[in-house]
Amino acid sequence: MDEKKRKLTPEEEAAELAKPGDHPEWEIGLPAAIQKDIDAYLEGVRSQVTYLDCLWDELYGSINASQWGWDISKEQADYLRQKYLFEPEGSFLPTDSML
Repeated sequence: MDEKKRKLTPEEEAAELAKPGDHPEWEIGLPAAIQKDIDAYLEGVRSQVTYLDCLWDELYGSINASQWGWDISKEQADYLRQKYLFEPEGSFLPTDSML
């Protein structure tokens, strides 16, 4: 099987998300609420919980609250959203039913 096209296991997906991204300095010293929700989200991905959408919402809300509370910058918030919550740009491919 082609390694590039192989679907990641939940453990591999969580490990990939946990790796430092392009701005590791923006992942250090996060507000406690964001760090708690990142940890919970990664554990949810790893464990394949049925309520992953709820964990996603919690993390999204924590990032937003910290941004609007001036605990993190808009750029840091955008970075965290992109890293943990949204697919990298250009990775979305529509299915036949969407065309």
